[in-house]
Amino acid sequence: MLRAIGSVVVGYVVAALLTMLLFTAAYLVIGVDRTFEPGTYTATPLWNGLAIVVSAVVATVAGAVCGLIARSRTPVRVLAALFVVLGVLSAAMNANKPDPGPRAGDVPVFDAATKAKQPSWFAFSVPFIGAVFVTLGGSLSTRKKP
Repeated sequence: MLRAIGSVVVGYVVAALLTMLLFTAAYLVIGVDRTFEPGTYTATPLWNGLAIVVSAVVATVAGAVCGLIARSRTPVRVLAALFVVLGVLSAAMNANKPDPGPRAGDVPVFDAATKAKQPSWFAFSVPFIGAVFVTLGGSLSTRKKP
C-alpha cells in the first residue's frame, strides 16, 4: 500500500518538476513574442502546440516512474485520474481569470506563467491528453516480461 501511494506521489512530483523545467526552457527558447499574441497574454498556436508536446512527454515520464515504483497499473490509473481532476480545476481557474490587460515588452517567466491565458477548449483538453499519456507511460513500465 505504501509503495502504491509513494509511486503516485513521486510520479506527481516528477511531473511538477519536469513541467516547470520544460516550460521555462521552452519560454526562454522561443521568447515572449512567439509565446503570446502581440500586446496580449493570449498564448499563440506555437505555444499551445509546444504545451501539448511538453504535456505528453511529462505525462509519459510521470506514468513510467509511477509504474516502475508501483510495479502495478492501479497506481498509474490513480495518477491519471489525479491529472484529470487537478487539470480540470486548473482549466476552470484559467477560464475565470480576469483579463490581465495589455502586455508591454519582455515579461519575466513567472509573470508570463501567472498572466497567460489559453483558450478554454484547449485548457480543458490538456488534462485528458495528460491522462492518456500517463497511462501509456505506466503501461510501458509495467509490461509483463516474456
